[in-house]
Amino acid sequence: MAVVGFVLSIFLFCIKVYEMWRARYQLAADFAWSSDMAAGNLLHIHNLTGRQIVVTYWDVFFAHGPWLERGKETKVSADWDNAVCPIPAYSTLTLTFNNFEYFNADDRVRNGRKLYVTVHAAGKWRRTIRLLPYRTSLVEAIFSRLRLFLSRDKDDAASL
Repeated sequence: MAVVGFVLSIFLFCIKVYEMWRARYQLAADFAWSSDMAAGNLLHIHNLTGRQIVVTYWDVFFAHGPWLERGKETKVSADWDNAVCPIPAYSTLTLTFNNFEYFNADDRVRNGRKLYVTVHAAGKWRRTIRLLPYRTSLVEAIFSRLRLFLSRDKDDAASL
């Protein structure tokens, strides 16, 4: 019985260490683009951890395929001398790209490429996050198609 308890505690300890390692640097990002150059595009970088993260450099770029260096076209990047910006725990850093930093992220301009942001943080790690096209989960896709199907049935019944 003691052996079973020992094995179970080691297993739970390994799960806890894995979860802590995976959640060590969690970042999320979303992108809101505008067709107005004065309003500009907004990039929100969210710190989902309980610790402050210091962003030392960031880079927004278009790329093809799973290897991000193929067809890479940098749109906006931080200046090396003033790129350091801390993101407090559980908060958001908002970057605005307007006027001369503005870029169009329309489907025609992207031409099949995806929009990414790479965030370099103090501690010698970096994270690349896909911004466009938006990822939808399988459950969201199924429910959105179901809603569309049901709304069509109501419209068809109303027209009769």
